[in-house]
Amino acid sequence: MSGQAALKKIITKFQGIRELSVLQGRGQKRISSETAEEVALTVVERASDSQYSSTSARAVSYNLLLPWSTVRKVLRSIVKWYPYKIHIVQLLNPADPDQRTQFARIVLATITNGNSWPWNILWSDEARITLDGAVNNQGARYSDLLQQQVIPILQERECLETTVFMQDGALPHIARAVQSLLRAHFGDDRMIVRNFPTVWPPRSPDLNHCDFWLWGSLKDRVYGGSIRTLPELKVSIKHHVTTIDRQTLRSIIRFDHVLDANGMHIEHML
Repeated sequence: MSGQAALKKIITKFQGIRELSVLQGRGQKRISSETAEEVALTVVERASDSQYSSTSARAVSYNLLLPWSTVRKVLRSIVKWYPYKIHIVQLLNPADPDQRTQFARIVLATITNGNSWPWNILWSDEARITLDGAVNNQGARYSDLLQQQVIPILQERECLETTVFMQDGALPHIARAVQSLLRAHFGDDRMIVRNFPTVWPPRSPDLNHCDFWLWGSLKDRVYGGSIRTLPELKVSIKHHVTTIDRQTLRSIIRFDHVLDANGMHIEHML
């Protein structure tokens, strides 16, 4: 509304009631218990008739001829129901739950026995974070990444001899050249990967801390500020990675959930 139109509206209102206070009945109104109950029942009914057992606030608003904001307020503030997004997970094969359970028991047993092995695991995954907000977790030139960055950094920090290297079963990870490189630096006993004594459970990104936690958390922090150039993006990524403390890293180890879920997916429990 333009300034002149707004002023004209105020003058018209004053001429009608001779005051500028809010008219009786105007403003935010209290939602009745009947309306709240009607919204909740409609949500349940629509969800039960849906193929995916779900509905939307806008659909309920249209169905009841209520403002969308009213439906949203009922769901969030009164009924305490919140929207969710469907998460796509990898379909597990029949043998996968047993392998996931076995791996979880190995990790939990070593933690219980005071072994430092779980805390020395280098959880690996690749992601490309861009200026436009995209995170692409399809790694490229994996062998070069290991040779030119990962291994030299571990050598510089003098922890290569104690690091346990984990990687999933993506095709670039199980190439013969990559396996030879990793075996030369980590040996068979400090590898968690396919074709090694300690096998990473297949189709299990929800067990990899990078996959289910780090990339999402890092993206929220990095893009929470104003990033305009590539150097600024790199500085922001490095800063936020170095501010992650040890307690946070240890708190996200949730292999007990794998046992609770009988080896099935645990993303909904994290």
